[in-house]
Amino acid sequence: MIINSLKKIWIAALILFLCMIVSLYTANTRLMENLRGNLIFTTSDNIKNIKKIIIENSSEKLTLYEDESVWRIEEADNYYVNFHKIQSLMNAIANAKIGNFLAPELKNDLTWTTIKIFDASNKKLGEAMVSNASELDEHYIKYPKDDKIYISTWKLQLPENVISWVPQHNNLVDGVDVNSISKQDVTISRETRGHSFLYAQNKSTYHRFEYVKIFDILTNLQYEKVLSAQEFDESKYPYVEKIHISTFEGLVVDLSVYSNYEEYWLKIDISTTRLPSYKIKDYVETNSFLFKNWWFKLPQDEGKILFMMKL
Repeated sequence: MIINSLKKIWIAALILFLCMIVSLYTANTRLMENLRGNLIFTTSDNIKNIKKIIIENSSEKLTLYEDESVWRIEEADNYYVNFHKIQSLMNAIANAKIGNFLAPELKNDLTWTTIKIFDASNKKLGEAMVSNASELDEHYIKYPKDDKIYISTWKLQLPENVISWVPQHNNLVDGVDVNSISKQDVTISRETRGHSFLYAQNKSTYHRFEYVKIFDILTNLQYEKVLSAQEFDESKYPYVEKIHISTFEGLVVDLSVYSNYEEYWLKIDISTTRLPSYKIKDYVETNSFLFKNWWFKLPQDEGKILFMMKL
């Protein structure tokens, strides 16, 4: 009797489980059918035509534009846009679609970002508003002068501020690969990766660990603002500290920290030794433009560490 009751319970549970699977499959199929509609930006089928993108939210307006096959951001003194982020944005613009619309009053808690796309002659190709991600990780779409809110296949969470769009230059230096560091009149060096540093002047062992602070900052380099050589006024920052770093593979990094004791701006120059590895040679040739004639405003704590540190 008990066995028969257990069998009935298991059979009922199995039927409920199968019904749930069928229900989810049906719902997903209907959703996919609904999302086989028009592209969000119907004129973006040829992605090569897009040469400028304006992104506006409640606090900022950002202008991304293509300049000789490189994307820049106007509000960051025309510095370069992070390659992976612009590619993700272009893919979303080219491929995301809208489906059925929802009643506006159902989504009053959403915040919206407006995206406008333009061609090389500054002709507007399209405009749409993308919502922040909902609790179900969905992004909704609205259009100007239209109260309807559409479901969509948009998946990209848009960065909200200028600095989020530019490269941050993390892992600029691998501390294990560093073979010499110089600051002011002190140089420390080592012959083998991972070994202790020695004073270059007398070959005695260097027992301090201040250089680790440099590695920590350069591994996760953060900056708050970027200015070009044309806009950066060196006379406002009369105090300069320089740090010279070279690696076993032949990378040379020269850091110049400009300060007025309130702000700290970092200038980075990368080059190679006489016999760099092919990897380093290629890296410098490919990335020098990201540093040459640019100054980066550091958070005060990190800037003060680089400026005040003594070997």
